[in-house]
Amino acid sequence: MHYLEDEFDRVVGVGMEKLRCGCLSLITFGFPCACAIALKIKNNTPIRLDEIHTHWKRLRFEYDGDPKDKKAT
Repeated sequence: MHYLEDEFDRVVGVGMEKLRCGCLSLITFGFPCACAIALKIKNNTPIRLDEIHTHWKRLRFEYDGDPKDKKAT
């Protein structure tokens, strides 16, 4: 999510210009880049789940408690 936030912050300086954007976020991470986000803001459309690389949809975060806490059961 930090990558999307960083790209959103770049929208002001980049706008919808692909040459200024470079689209590195899209190429490197599979997230919408600043110019794509700017276009979505202009058209008032959301970022769809199918616009994000499948790698990020497969992530699973599980919390099993503090690993430092080794209580005997």
